[in-house]
Amino acid sequence: MEISKVRKRNGRIVSFNKNKIKNAIYKAFLSVGKEDEEKVNKVAEQVVAKSEKKYDGNILNIEEVQDIVEEILIKNNLTDVAKSYILYRQKRKELREIKSVLGVEDDLKLPINSIKVLKARYLRKNENGEILKC
Repeated sequence: MEISKVRKRNGRIVSFNKNKIKNAIYKAFLSVGKEDEEKVNKVAEQVVAKSEKKYDGNILNIEEVQDIVEEILIKNNLTDVAKSYILYRQKRKELREIKSVLGVEDDLKLPINSIKVLKARYLRKNENGEILKC
């Protein structure tokens, strides 16, 4: 069954986009000095196929899809690419956690320093210094 929707980390449900998977895999390839578009396409197709098998009418969350990417990269003996992909995921997770601690929701994926400047100077706050949500 073809996947049509996925659940993002913030709970929003969005259209499934195979190109986002392919781009993420391609960036992981480039990060280790590999540029093999044929292999990228092959891995992306395997990820989509496995995701569709797991999907079975349910909405997958983005973390499940990313876990499948890791699994397929390792299965294809692309351990260096998988390691780069895993480290990138970990770095993004840490950034999300820092932004959460700062009390800022960031749909724009701004760098931490930008978030700190926004929080200190520009975002509206209540009398306790907490950021107001509009």
